[in-house]
Parts: sequence; structure tokens; C-alpha cells
Amino acid sequence: MTRYKPIAERLQNKTQQQGDCLVWTGTKNRHGYGYISDKSKMRIVHRVAYELAYGKIPDGFDILHSCDNPSCVNPDHLRAGTHTDNMREMFAKGRNRTLSGEQSSQAKLTIKDIHVIRQRYAEDKANGRNSLKRIAADYGVHFSLISLIVRREIWRHV
Repeated sequence: MTRYKPIAERLQNKTQQQGDCLVWTGTKNRHGYGYISDKSKMRIVHRVAYELAYGKIPDGFDILHSCDNPSCVNPDHLRAGTHTDNMREMFAKGRNRTLSGEQSSQAKLTIKDIHVIRQRYAEDKANGRNSLKRIAADYGVHFSLISLIVRREIWRHV
């Protein structure tokens, strides 16, 4: 029978001091939150760190980071709060902005592409041609995306 090290020891072995933060160096999700196995169950590591330091997390509460570092497990940076508390902090600290245009990880087009697409469409329309599908094929996107762009329903900021 394999015996595992206690969770507190495993947590300590997978952290590294970075400034005031104690950063989890083990498995993380795409948002930077760490995970640790505990009795065949994966747990969010900052919640484990909070419980080790302060005890059981009240039902319905999140664990908030005062440092805004999702990988931090420093108990001094963690506190219990409601989802509403978390959202208020997010807005107060300006972490609520939605990425648009090229800043979005989903973007296939650049600002330069948008200008060219609108210009090509305007020229084709003036000449009586519908070029949505042709323009879309040139950029490897669906024609409905080109339609939204030329009608300024998306990429309005350009």
C-alpha cells in the first residue's frame, strides 16, 4: 500500500516565494489556479491553503486573493468572501474589462485586416458585386463574420 505525504507537506513542497506571494508551482488550470490531489479528489490549492491556516470554509463562500495572483497560496493573502464580494473587488480593481478586437485570444483578424475588408467590400458594393464569401475565403473565416464587420456590428472600435 502506497502512503502519500500529508497534504500540508505536499503543498509546501510545491510552492515558491515570489515577492510577498507564495506561489503554487504544481498543476494549474488555464487561469492560473492550482490543483492538488486530496484523497483521490482534485481540490483547488488556495482553498486547501486557506483551510490549513484558518479551518473550514463557510458554506457558499469563495476564497478571495488580496494580491490578485490566482497561483498564490499565502494564507495572509487569502480570505473568505461571497461571490458578490469577489465581483465587487473585480470591478473596483478594473479586472472586469472585456478584451475586444486583436486583444481577444479568439481573434483571427487584425485592425489592418478590418480596414482592408471594409474598403474591399465598399468598392465591390459600389461596383454592384457581393463579395462577402470571396473576402471570407481570403481570410479563412465564415462569410457571416465579414457581414458583421462591414455592418459594424463587431469591431465597432475600428
